[in-house]
Amino acid sequence: MLYNASANKRKGNEMTEEKKTKKSNGGLIAIIAVAVVVVVGVVVACIFLLGNDPLKGIWKGTNEDGYATWEFQGGDKCALTTPYGLELEGTCKVKDGDMEVKMDAWGGSKTYHFTIDGKKLTMKADDPYSPNYELTKQ
Repeated sequence: MLYNASANKRKGNEMTEEKKTKKSNGGLIAIIAVAVVVVVGVVVACIFLLGNDPLKGIWKGTNEDGYATWEFQGGDKCALTTPYGLELEGTCKVKDGDMEVKMDAWGGSKTYHFTIDGKKLTMKADDPYSPNYELTKQ
């Protein structure tokens, strides 16, 4: 058996190129796998955040002045309408069972303590001048 140094060297280089190709394909597969996991995570987070707001929707009911409709649109946006022609839009920020409501037409904000029991929403004003609400989700 003759030893051929250049043939062994070529064979060694071919193996190295093959290993490099496998290694680069493995890296590409890993990058694609990570990208898929990230995209799936973002989609799941969006579904959870958009679908997990118990206030979101239309709530109708009464207060001391009569009937009222609240619409919580998500993303802190809300609207209030009454049969008397009152139509207000503004923001409703929730924190620890309290809702800070600031309508565009108001000079300041009002705080409501609220509870949700199934499809019933109770909003109690923090001050004696604002109405309290008993509402049902539509």
